[in-house]
Amino acid sequence: IAAASVLAKVTRDKLMRQYHEQFPQYAFDKHKGYGTSLHRGLIKKHGPCPIHRRTFKGVMEFFWNLNESQSFKIILFCMIFPSYFDTYVADFILNK
Repeated sequence: IAAASVLAKVTRDKLMRQYHEQFPQYAFDKHKGYGTSLHRGLIKKHGPCPIHRRTFKGVMEFFWNLNESQSFKIILFCMIFPSYFDTYVADFILNK
């Protein structure tokens, strides 16, 4: 079990370095995708990218903290990344 855990971590770290090359503004090479204050702060600054889980707290904080004048961002984002248009996002748009 310990070996599998180490292998999983090594694989995840490698994947996060690859994601860092695609999306350097998110510093995946530093936080490895864990919910650190750095990670959540970068989502707040740049918005989520296509690899972010919609259910990640930092992504939800981004969506729910938009003000009225920023609502267009979420609609545009969902047009670019349609897989993000799920119940959470639809609820945000309908209740804004």
